[in-house]
Amino acid sequence: MEWQAQYFASCLLMPKHILEEKRYKYDLTNWKDLYKMKDEFGVTISNLVHRLKSLNWIVHDPNSKQIYLGEAVPSRKKE
Repeated sequence: MEWQAQYFASCLLMPKHILEEKRYKYDLTNWKDLYKMKDEFGVTISNLVHRLKSLNWIVHDPNSKQIYLGEAVPSRKKE
């Protein structure tokens, strides 16, 4: 039940349409940009990374600091 509350809070605080808007401002593979982004949303870095991973926008190995773009990440170009 706690994971459901966490998921709901993440969706509420970081809606996909707002994340899509922010996507054009930030590099999702850059930790400095992710920290700026989490400050804008008022969430922890863990919450932001988890939300981006759940959307399949990023892939992050917890044993590594490297972040890669996921398959579902929106294009950086506005169409």
